[in-house]
Amino acid sequence: MGPKYIMEANFFLCFLLVMQPLYNLKTINLSHSLNLVNTPNFEGMPHLKFLFLAGCIRLYEVDRTIEVLERLTVLNLKDCKNLVLFASSVGGLKSLKVLNLSGCSKLKKLPNDMGHLESLEELHVNGTAIRELPSSIGMLERLPLLKMKDCRDLVSLPISVRGLKSLKVVNISGCSKLDTLPEDLGHIECLVEVDVSGTSIQELPCSIGMLERLVSMSLRDCKHLVCLPSSVGGLKSLKDLNLSGCSKLDKLPDELGHVACLEKLDVSGSGMRELPSSIGLLKNLKHLSLARCKAQAPKSWNMMFNPFQLLRKRSHIPAGLSLPCLSDITRVSPREQCMGRG
Repeated sequence: MGPKYIMEANFFLCFLLVMQPLYNLKTINLSHSLNLVNTPNFEGMPHLKFLFLAGCIRLYEVDRTIEVLERLTVLNLKDCKNLVLFASSVGGLKSLKVLNLSGCSKLKKLPNDMGHLESLEELHVNGTAIRELPSSIGMLERLPLLKMKDCRDLVSLPISVRGLKSLKVVNISGCSKLDTLPEDLGHIECLVEVDVSGTSIQELPCSIGMLERLVSMSLRDCKHLVCLPSSVGGLKSLKDLNLSGCSKLDKLPDELGHVACLEKLDVSGSGMRELPSSIGLLKNLKHLSLARCKAQAPKSWNMMFNPFQLLRKRSHIPAGLSLPCLSDITRVSPREQCMGRG
């Protein structure tokens, strides 16, 4: 079956969709229909559940009648690179669970009534041109997954995100213009994974320590990050902390030693000059990377491997007190000029 035949078949299907009411239709797959410019009128398809339009690179707009599809559960518009007009209103999509707009690089705005997508479970807007999320986003109480990777025009997140009570995974990595996170981020108590790599944030909100279920947090290549709040000690479930490439981050809070579950700590390529004395309390730490750090004194490295000595020196702990140390570490990456040249 040649490309010409496929193109003609897709055109014929579009013609049918416009001209005839297809009441029992449940699935439409027009993915990679390279000459599709507009979607059909959807008013005659009340039972439609799945609509796949991924890779329709000439698609310019989605018909406004999309909002009548009350049974639609999946809408995939991934890589529709010329999509400019998504929908003025989506409030009628009461059953929508998955909305994928990733790769729609000309899409600058989401509908203001996004918060009315009461069943939404996945929102993918990676690589779009959106500058902000509508404030109604906080009404999506069932949303567990939000992916906004490489939204390079995104400048802020609304305060209303605290209303995302079911959110477990948020990825805003590569949003290079984003320089602050909402102070209420810590109120999203279900968060398990946060990735803010490559953003322009200078600090984390103090409320971050309230995320007691957080397992993974990546701040890789946050070149403007200068400090972590002491509240990180409240991250009771954190296992993986990535701070690699944070070139302005030169120290960690002493409270890091309270993150008892931490298994992997990566500060390679950061501005780290020394580790906190409490590092010796991380009895579950298995992987530690300090490659290309800026520590200047060789003793910084030696004393880290003798945390008991470091704790005694800084905290005046009696010599007879027994403390946990880094005995469980199975992998350390100190090379590639980790300690610099003294």
